[in-house]
Amino acid sequence: MTTLMIEELEVFQQEMDQPVDFGEALQEAVTSVGDSYGLYELMLHHGPITSACLATQAGIPERLARLWLNVQADDNRLGHQRKTGLYALWCSWPPNPCTASR
Repeated sequence: MTTLMIEELEVFQQEMDQPVDFGEALQEAVTSVGDSYGLYELMLHHGPITSACLATQAGIPERLARLWLNVQADDNRLGHQRKTGLYALWCSWPPNPCTASR
């Protein structure tokens, strides 16, 4: 083995010895999904929105949208009104395209 390989193995071992924060890892994954599918951007522009409407706007399954929204709401990153089923970024309350009059 080369010296570089030994150093890389030692670094890997040190990282593996560190405790894992699964909550933080989950939130990073959820944030990545939101960024990848443009969910934050959609919510910013469309304001309070249901999971079905977000799914339609993003072109993703409603179940994925609902799961993503619930995880974000549980982490207090989104507001959620249980009675109406609406979710919103705390900073965003413009009109919703699914409920706006045509």
